[in-house]
Amino acid sequence: MEKENAYMQRMIDWKRVWLLFRNKIWILVVATLVGALFGALGYKLVDAITDEGQYYRVSSDYYITFNEDENGVDYYNAYTWDSILRDDPVVDVVMEYLPADIKREDVKAAVTGVMLSDYRILTVYADSLDPQFAEMVADAYEKGLVAFADKISMLDTIERWSREDVAPIIENDYMINVALFSGAVAFVIVLLLMVFFYILDDSIYIENDFVQRFDIPFLGMLTKKGSEACKQELKENLVHLCKADGMYYLVVWDNKTDTATEETIRELLPAISGTLSVQGEDLSVLRNSDGAIVVLPWGSRNGRIADKLFRFLTKQDCKIAGAILTDADDAFLKAYYFGKTKRK
Repeated sequence: MEKENAYMQRMIDWKRVWLLFRNKIWILVVATLVGALFGALGYKLVDAITDEGQYYRVSSDYYITFNEDENGVDYYNAYTWDSILRDDPVVDVVMEYLPADIKREDVKAAVTGVMLSDYRILTVYADSLDPQFAEMVADAYEKGLVAFADKISMLDTIERWSREDVAPIIENDYMINVALFSGAVAFVIVLLLMVFFYILDDSIYIENDFVQRFDIPFLGMLTKKGSEACKQELKENLVHLCKADGMYYLVVWDNKTDTATEETIRELLPAISGTLSVQGEDLSVLRNSDGAIVVLPWGSRNGRIADKLFRFLTKQDCKIAGAILTDADDAFLKAYYFGKTKRK
């Protein structure tokens, strides 16, 4: 239990995390591209659903002269004109210059007021799906605002300075922005998930992964490319930790092993009598042997299964002489222990 607690509180081996992560960078790239694609498609879908059609606009600029004896400048400012243009006092006057069948709600929905840096200059937009209606509203506001100024003591005059012809409103297309944002979000989410996964990954990749967790001798590794250095290390450990005249058996976690791998281990330790399973009569043989040499595949989320196998053998009173990792990645081990290496 103390060993398990120490393992759970171990320091993060960032070099191990990076070496595992770098071979999966393609997942990060794919996730980013997919996120950007879905963002762009989602934007286009929403845009298509909410699209009401082509709007047209008439833009008019007005110059406002205030009554200096009144406090008009403070009241009619950049923050209130947009609302005032749709208030009843203004709309009532504007409606007098429109046909009787025009609805007030349509007029209010069409008009917008903008005042920039100069509080005396007011820009009025008349927007509508119908370009003729937009021009009609613009005409009515031109006459209505002049009449409205005559009724308000705080205003002297409102004069139209300029007016643009009706023109279609060109909406900004934010598809690229949405795609970039969606791709960035997907990148960050997948990056965090991948780093989190590899930090919590309890698979056995290096000797330290094993010895921090188990009180069982780690005998060594066999690599995919048959590293002679790894073979020599395994041989020295087998000769030192196992009796030359002993009787040992290989135990494979899934009851399957590569024949060539088994023969390689037997060549390194002639005292190995064969391969046994962890059931039936094989367990009786293991109890009466000098120990089981457990063969585990390198990585592949083998940590918890190894833990379960070791606990089972301990409950069955089977001695465990040690463990061997097989099919280890040569490039990973070289990069971890010796620094840089060429990627495949």
